[in-house]
Amino acid sequence: MLQGTGCGVGKSTLLAGIARVLTRRGLRVRPFAAQATCTDPMLIPGNRTVARAQFMQAIACGVAPVADMSPVIFQHHEKSHDTTRSHTDILIHGRRSEVLNEDDRQTDQADLMPTILRSFRAVAEDADIVLVDGGGAVGDVAQRDRDIANMGFAQAAGVDVVMVTEASRGSGSAIASLIGTHTIMSRHDEARVKGVIVNSVLRNSKKFTPSMDAICAFTGWGSLGVAPLICPSSNKSVYEAIQLFTSPLLQDEICRSDGGDLHIVVPLPPATDRLKEDFDPLLDAPSLRLTFISPGRPLPLCDVIILPGSTSVITGLTALRSEGWSIDLIGHVRRGGRVLGLNEGYQMLGHSIADPYGVDGPPVTVTGLGLLDVATIVHRRKNREPARFAFPSKNIEFDASQNHIGLTAGPDCTRPFARVVSAPSKPGEGATSASGNVMGVCMHGLFDDEEARDAVLGLLGPHRKRAGTRSIDKKSLDTALEQSLDSLAAHVAAHIDIEGLLALARIPECFTRS
Repeated sequence: MLQGTGCGVGKSTLLAGIARVLTRRGLRVRPFAAQATCTDPMLIPGNRTVARAQFMQAIACGVAPVADMSPVIFQHHEKSHDTTRSHTDILIHGRRSEVLNEDDRQTDQADLMPTILRSFRAVAEDADIVLVDGGGAVGDVAQRDRDIANMGFAQAAGVDVVMVTEASRGSGSAIASLIGTHTIMSRHDEARVKGVIVNSVLRNSKKFTPSMDAICAFTGWGSLGVAPLICPSSNKSVYEAIQLFTSPLLQDEICRSDGGDLHIVVPLPPATDRLKEDFDPLLDAPSLRLTFISPGRPLPLCDVIILPGSTSVITGLTALRSEGWSIDLIGHVRRGGRVLGLNEGYQMLGHSIADPYGVDGPPVTVTGLGLLDVATIVHRRKNREPARFAFPSKNIEFDASQNHIGLTAGPDCTRPFARVVSAPSKPGEGATSASGNVMGVCMHGLFDDEEARDAVLGLLGPHRKRAGTRSIDKKSLDTALEQSLDSLAAHVAAHIDIEGLLALARIPECFTRS
């Protein structure tokens, strides 16, 4: 089990690299996290979710991600509508179980441990080795009695621990964090730790040897490696691919331009969801200019604004208004610009959103942006169904997933964005305004199919595919990720003591207890 002295030490990325190294040796490797904190978990088949880190790690292992790999997910939302308190969804086995307000987070989480251990057993059934990803800072002693992510799980499952820290701010910070963690831990917990890895060393890793010797001498933990920082300038493909999966908002702003005549802007309120999956196929399209706008900045003049999905439609709409982007959107449409809303972004474009069940806070009905003549009623459960679609005006069929958290209906739905080929009796999917400038659809994977993507871009603006331009499709993106994970594995193999890690592997005590 990898545990960290703090958040952001890189253990999840290291674990993915280790997983790829061991998988290439022919071992059946599986990732696991007892409890993950994730603002935007990834949807997987069966209308379930898995934490983003375990999704990436499963790909590194060459297996499909399953909900048991992250059985408990705390999905945190900053401020729900009409309240100043934040709230957290607890997802059990990939489905929403309950909602905790800020004051409720102090409840006893140990009740979840039996569920976690059952999932751990399920993951281990078809594995030669399970790599467990800890969460947050292991040294937070104030949370120790209800911890289920780090030492709480390690003790319950009976697994050994490797402590990970990072040295991007210098060797002194790495020494202090490890020795401080060792000092503050109970002796019972400290006995679980068998080794240490220092990540993100800025200088030659060999020069860190005296510092590592000092750490090992003080703690009694063995050294399992010192890994240099994966720097964007030296290994851009690895850095960007890993960032895409571990950071939902990528960078503060990403802009790709190749003189294209279509400029697309995507606003990113704090509750933005699933950026990676929806927009990856557009990131490197050379015939487009694609700009992501972070909070605190106005929306610039452009051809098209795409509203992405959100973890909560009402919270996302509130954030959109607080940024002043609702005014920018209305002005954009009045100037003849086009808007495409995806998933909850589509629902925000309607004239009202009702939450009668209190899914995202107290039951309430709020006014939408009014750019589409539709209304939404939010339901408790999000449904995702694969389907085959076609555009009403084009003879192009493509596969994607319908994604709904509630019902959206109204006059503009009589002009659907797409029809459902696989279910002709069903109404069309999405809506289009009478002017044709505003469109919305609850769909994931819209841009994955090359032909469908070109058709959508044709609907959105005066875009023409140019001779000799590069086409980015899902297959090539998957290939790029595989290559990046292979590069990460080479980096890990060169600097981490893989044999030392394997020597620590053994049957967990929870499997042998009577």
